[in-house]
Amino acid sequence: MSHPRSVLFVLPWDISVASGVNQVVINLARETASRGLWQPIIFCADPSRENFHEGEFEGIRLVSGRLRAPLSSERPGRNLAVFAHKLRKEIRVWRAFLEGNNVQVVNLHHPDLSYSVFALLRVLRRIKAPLFFSLHGTDIAGIEESAATAKPMARWMLRQGDRIVCC
Repeated sequence: MSHPRSVLFVLPWDISVASGVNQVVINLARETASRGLWQPIIFCADPSRENFHEGEFEGIRLVSGRLRAPLSSERPGRNLAVFAHKLRKEIRVWRAFLEGNNVQVVNLHHPDLSYSVFALLRVLRRIKAPLFFSLHGTDIAGIEESAATAKPMARWMLRQGDRIVCC
């Protein structure tokens, strides 16, 4: 059975976090569902989960799982090595998820370096779905104030998007 066309909204944290970004994503997902043309899926990064976990939030499909960042402030060398070691599997798993759920658009909110896997999927031509990066509030300042190694990576990642939307 094929899945209906869907939109994947991605958050770098849990949906229960009280934030304006979460409220924007929830409202977008509700509006998408009310139109009935595409199924919304909200993905929340959860570093404690190795595999995808499915659930529901107010009638909207909710998926959580790990997203690995290539860089981190803690143990950057080890973090990069783990990212590189797991990259082939991550790309394969995400490609299967996107294709299996008939994802037509990936909308990434509050850009985080863990979204690099989506940028790599785009560069490697492993997905056809356009990438939309949505920046909220102080996201740009956060990128500009990040570590010297993270700043060029964030810029590269954002350049892989088809659109950048600023709220």
